Amino acid sequence: MKRQTAKKPAPRTKTKKAASSHPLGRKVAVWIGAGALVLGAFSWAGVGCLNKGSEVSRSVTAEEAGRLAGMRAHNLALGTVALLARMPEELGETEVSGWVDWTQPLLYAAIKPSAQPTYTGLVQAVPGLVATRPGDMAADPEKLPADNWSVRRTAGAAPAGEDPDPLGRALDIVMSAVMVLGSNGPDDVGAFQERAVWLDEGTIDGVAVDVFRAPLVVGQAPDPAESAEASAPPPASTPEAVFHVDHAGQLRRVQINPGGHGLATVDLLVEQRPDPEDARIPAIDLLGGPPVTPRKVTDAEAQVLAGLRNGNADTVSAVRLTLPVGDGELLNATGWVDWRQPLAYLTIDNPGTDSDGQMFVLPGGIAWRALPVEGKAKKPSMPAAADGWQTQQWGARIDEEGGASDLDLLMFKLLTLAAGGPDDLGSIKETASWLRESRLGKTHATTFEIPMAGDQTAPSGQAPYRYWLDSDERLRRVEMRTQQLGLGRADLTPVSDVPWIAVPPGALAGLT
Repeated sequence: MKRQTAKKPAPRTKTKKAASSHPLGRKVAVWIGAGALVLGAFSWAGVGCLNKGSEVSRSVTAEEAGRLAGMRAHNLALGTVALLARMPEELGETEVSGWVDWTQPLLYAAIKPSAQPTYTGLVQAVPGLVATRPGDMAADPEKLPADNWSVRRTAGAAPAGEDPDPLGRALDIVMSAVMVLGSNGPDDVGAFQERAVWLDEGTIDGVAVDVFRAPLVVGQAPDPAESAEASAPPPASTPEAVFHVDHAGQLRRVQINPGGHGLATVDLLVEQRPDPEDARIPAIDLLGGPPVTPRKVTDAEAQVLAGLRNGNADTVSAVRLTLPVGDGELLNATGWVDWRQPLAYLTIDNPGTDSDGQMFVLPGGIAWRALPVEGKAKKPSMPAAADGWQTQQWGARIDEEGGASDLDLLMFKLLTLAAGGPDDLGSIKETASWLRESRLGKTHATTFEIPMAGDQTAPSGQAPYRYWLDSDERLRRVEMRTQQLGLGRADLTPVSDVPWIAVPPGALAGLT
């Protein structure tokens, strides 16, 4: 199925178009350009104030350019470090304390603003996306809350005319800037020699540093065989930052102008490391969960996966959907997926109250019955109501411009996860990947990728769907990469006491 936005009568799950596509799973080189879009629109009028203590600024020496060129590789080698950021005074006394993990990259922090308490809470950021959770608490990587998160695009990816308030935009810019400061190789020394300026010297926590103004990112040195165009230095419009670098080449502080409000200061507390030092910060589920290390499946694992859909046949699972459908908005749904027929029968709780209701997901399309949801969504009534249903075939829900909605794609995928016989073992061995051992509440689970017919092709670890199997080899979760807002999921619990789910004639009209 091609992606599109959902049409009536199904609930609206349209996501407003963003300037950047979904970033999860991409390598640093791919999304640095998108990060520059977030930062590139802002001038650097505030930098001059940093040079008051120095008699003269000057061009950098070859040794200093070399330190700057190795700075991002230094950061990546550290992996995860603590940080403390202070936003410009003009935006109120706002402190951001937590961690940055450059290996992913991911930032996890607590925000404590004095002027705008609505921002108080936890934040996780990956390139292009920000997840927030309200409440006054520390960002402890070992105590990552599982609930009450919402996800949105960064301010730079929001449509024109929908900018957040200045503090929200500034926070996004600073977090985006910090995340691009890790790289797996030295940057282009020549670009720093041409563009960087030495401003001052000083100390941070007793460590001597030099202070430089330089492009935020210049990229790695080009291959000598590349064209002159490919070897060109970064354009003059590339956003700049002020870097405080010690004599060993370690970045200790970076200052960023997040849009004409003065300078934000981010201290990297390099002596504060996680235990063990190579620990990686886990992302929340909406941002992809803990890091994955894809590998080929073993023969035993391939045998289990080949029999997965056949094992689902003639079974029923309770299902709970969590699907980001807009900036800060989640669709929640609960009901059953019945592979005996196959169908799904759900109560849909959309953001707001206008698009709540009950839904049948059938091989021929969708049946929808509007019904307000008050409080937490409950499983739909059984037997299903006889009237009030509207139907729409799958083909009518797809257009050339948008494709299929995330809700449609996830529900259609669930219907396909049953078969009358095992899947081809050779194909599973060739294409499936083991990703990680996981926890689903108190249940141990193993996460796999199993490319199937109709899925978009992607490198291992970046497939559009993930499948979680418990220790009894039962399917317990299906995750899907949404178009712009992270990962949606369907949590499944096998049940044996659900009677035959009868579909009213009105919910079948035009679908058989």
